[in-house]
Amino acid sequence: MKTRLGKATLDGIVYTMSALVPDDDLEGRIQGAMVSGGTGLGDGTHLLSWDDFTRHGDMTGVLLEPQPLTAVYLGAFLDGPARQALLTWWSSTTSLDNHPRVEAHHMTLAFNPSPERIAQVHLGEEVLLRPVLAAWTDSIQVVRVEGDHPLGGSYAPLVDSGLPHITISLADGAQPKLSLGVLRGIGTAGSGVSDLLPTSPGPLLRARIGIFTSGGRISYQADLR
Repeated sequence: MKTRLGKATLDGIVYTMSALVPDDDLEGRIQGAMVSGGTGLGDGTHLLSWDDFTRHGDMTGVLLEPQPLTAVYLGAFLDGPARQALLTWWSSTTSLDNHPRVEAHHMTLAFNPSPERIAQVHLGEEVLLRPVLAAWTDSIQVVRVEGDHPLGGSYAPLVDSGLPHITISLADGAQPKLSLGVLRGIGTAGSGVSDLLPTSPGPLLRARIGIFTSGGRISYQADLR
């Protein structure tokens, strides 16, 4: 009889962990194989490498069953140089320090996209983004962006929120979904939102259309295996 222990992510794959035999020490050994700061045996646990995992004692009593990957969100993901260029632009434009959690990672197209929604874009395709407005509160920093297809036309109609943007940074406890509220609060009395419209164009940022998966990785193909 299997005893379910929870879920864990290892090398970008989500597993269900189960104990095959009663073992009072098993949970402690698994805890030792987690990355520091892990959250126990609940969802979101991240294990170390396979070698490190097996070195923490006899793990033959643990069954790891891979779970199918799912699409968490569809987005345009910045490459390393583009991310750095965006952060540099933010700093020089606003003269503000970032909040503790620095993102500057992607422009979201859709959350929990269906296969039909994913089929509306070309995965792996390059898109050029440009920051056109900076906005912030005491807990979040965000830029409004314009995105152009390399062959012409805008990606804006494919952004479900209607507000193409990239979250720059977050205060501890703040959620990226607050970015939309910041942009919608611009010009509204009492919203606590400050904004700045730059006098010169921001840098062009290269990004690729992809899927952020439940395994914590980006896939540029519809088959998430």
